Amino acid sequence: AFPQRIDVAPDGTLILAERYAIRRLAGGTVSTLAGANPGYTNGVGKNARFNGIAGIVADKAGGVWIADRDNNRIRYVTKEGIVTTQAGGSKPAFKDGFGSATRFWHPEGLVAEAGGALVVADYDNRRVRRVEVPFVACADGGVCNAGSCDSKTGKCIAKPLKDGSPCSTDACLTGETCQKLLCSG
Repeated sequence: AFPQRIDVAPDGTLILAERYAIRRLAGGTVSTLAGANPGYTNGVGKNARFNGIAGIVADKAGGVWIADRDNNRIRYVTKEGIVTTQAGGSKPAFKDGFGSATRFWHPEGLVAEAGGALVVADYDNRRVRRVEVPFVACADGGVCNAGSCDSKTGKCIAKPLKDGSPCSTDACLTGETCQKLLCSG
């Protein structure tokens, strides 16, 4: 193991980032949360792929935000080890936007603001950028992801669900904004 980045989760667990993996150190035991080999794949546990983890931030939900430097993306790992891409794309560039419409060029350092937004050191764009986090909790406790939202406006484009329906990954109501940790309209 070659730890390069470290953060402390709210429960005291140490989160360790190696170049291609995120690990947890709790009670003297190290476990792999996600990743193992280089590449780019959203997935679960060791099936996920990263390409140069350059920044990490543990959050209150037990997950970890990641600056995936050589993939030019901001990614999220849940406490269960599910990896998703939250912002950025494969080609390095500078472009503000929402979710996959955003472009970075080697994002490195990350910090979380009190309101939940991330501040990213976008190294080769020579900028410090604020990223509204698109991974949001729906009112009924499910999850709305960036794939539910218009990439330019953040407005939800998924079909509305009937009140009381189980929340899926596309569960914002039409017209709601998928930002700031709640689906709100």
